[in-house]
Order: sequence, then structure tokens, then C-alpha cells
Amino acid sequence: MLDDSGVRPEQMSYLEGIHQDLDELGTMVDELLQYARMERRQAPLQLSCQSLDTALQELIAHLQFETDIALELTKVEPLEAMVDLRLWHRAVSNIIRNGYRYASQSVSIRLSGDTDRIWLHIANDGPGIQDEDKQRIFDPFVRIDKSRDRGSGGHGLGLAISAQIIRQHCGDISVSDTASGGPSFDIWLPRPATSCQNR
Repeated sequence: MLDDSGVRPEQMSYLEGIHQDLDELGTMVDELLQYARMERRQAPLQLSCQSLDTALQELIAHLQFETDIALELTKVEPLEAMVDLRLWHRAVSNIIRNGYRYASQSVSIRLSGDTDRIWLHIANDGPGIQDEDKQRIFDPFVRIDKSRDRGSGGHGLGLAISAQIIRQHCGDISVSDTASGGPSFDIWLPRPATSCQNR
């Protein structure tokens, strides 16, 4: 509603702040609507057979433009799975973004599989997560300590949305500790031959 030409130079910083706040509100509303849709399961997943290794490499290349933290694909195997690619991208990108917000230098990503499952590990070298917080970190609006506050971005919904999406794909997510003490978000999905109805 404001005309930039009518704003005095000393007011420009306030105008930029308004734009940033509006962008943040828009993102929060989008996340709230996404969370509500996933809670109600209003729309079925649009599943198709996807090459997860190719999709992951493309996603990492895109996300690297957002941060100076190194996003390192340390291992990737050629693997296919039945996923809703749009939602899968959202789930994984939320976790990678969470990782680079708190990382010191890098986020490492590994994709592998066994006879029954596909595994995706997303670890960062930032502060660890206390054992008592490792489950509730996937609850909506949860920030587990002062180092993970509004100043570092996010609204406490990203990981909750990721967990919902992964579980709707008949998989699961948990958090473990890396050798250096940072958190690793450990995701598994069933291999294509595994039926969701058998869980």
C-alpha cells in the first residue's frame, strides 16, 4: 500500500522491515495450512515411482544457493521409491534447512538402502539435541532451547510437517547423535515392494 517514492530515506529501513514481517507472516500461514491439510489427510498422496538419488541431488543443488553452509552429499545409491515428489521435496528440504540454520560448517546427507527399506540421514555439526527432546522436536510449534529460537528462523512447524509427510509415506523419522555430537535426522521409507497396508 505504500508508495516507495513517498517514503523518506530515513524511513526506508522501516519499510524493509514491514516487507520482511509480511514475508514471514505469509510463510507462517502457508505452513499452518499445510500442517492442517496433512492432519486431516484431505488429499491423497500423488504417488509415482521416483529416482530418489536424482531428486536428492537436484534438491541439494537448489538449496545450496540459500546458504554458505556446505551441503555435502557423502553417499548416494541409485534407489527408487513410490513418493509424492512435491511433498517429499518439502519434507527433505525442511530438514536440510533446519540443519543449515544450526550447523557450524556443514550438513552431510547420505542415501542408502537394504532389502526392505531406504534410508536417508541428514546430519549437521551444530549443537546436539537432548535425549528428552528428540521426540518432541517433531511436535508443532516446539523450539527445544534458547539456541533454537525465532532469531534463527522458522516457526516450529517445519519438522512437524516433515514428520507428517514421511509417515504418510509409511516411513518414519527419528533423531540420533553423530560421532561429533551433532544431530542426525534419520529417515526410512519402505522399498517399493513393501505394502503400506502391511504395516
